[in-house]
Amino acid sequence: MDLGPQYGDPVHVHIVLMIPTLAACIVLFRLRSAASQYVYRILFCLPMVVPGLVTLLLWQFMYNPQFGFFNQLLTVVGWGQYRQLWLGDPDLALGCLIFMGFPWIGTIAALIYVGGLQSVDSSIWDAAKMDGVGPVTQALKIELPLLKGHFKLNLIGVISGTITSYGTQLVMTGGGPGYATLVPGLYMYQKAFGGNTEFGYASAVGLLLFMIALVISITAMKFIKSE
Repeated sequence: MDLGPQYGDPVHVHIVLMIPTLAACIVLFRLRSAASQYVYRILFCLPMVVPGLVTLLLWQFMYNPQFGFFNQLLTVVGWGQYRQLWLGDPDLALGCLIFMGFPWIGTIAALIYVGGLQSVDSSIWDAAKMDGVGPVTQALKIELPLLKGHFKLNLIGVISGTITSYGTQLVMTGGGPGYATLVPGLYMYQKAFGGNTEFGYASAVGLLLFMIALVISITAMKFIKSE
């Protein structure tokens, strides 16, 4: 499963966490060895072959407060006094869900960025090299502008997924502890399939989420211009 940043966490967090994928793809594209690029592209794709539920259950096991990986690691290094409830702590639960995407490189987004860079005429890179353009200037003045259209595509996907998705929260925390990880999509699910089965109310929430995602997506398409 491509965890990437975890959908259902705050929208602004997801937008910020798009940066590692973009930076990693620029570095990958600059590798001189075609073989190395191929190997790293395969590594980017490997998470997609793991079933999503399996990945979530593994993380749930690692966060287990009694025998999970993180508390056991703290004990081994002599920091047992810092053992935490992790998903059971309202102050830590949301951060734990966000950390599950580490190092926050989304597979599909990475392939889109790399494909976009590879489709650019090689004469652009040759001209930049002849002009003595440095790596930072090349990223800011050439590569990032050329990837605006691809960034817009990924941004729309991130926004839509963040607003409507709830699978991670449903499996990992059920929206708890308390309401610490409750997201709109999970709220809609609970209203529809919870104890009261308020299908009409849940449908209204779903329609509202759709309208919000649609408006934000249209706004992104309008104001982010492709080069």
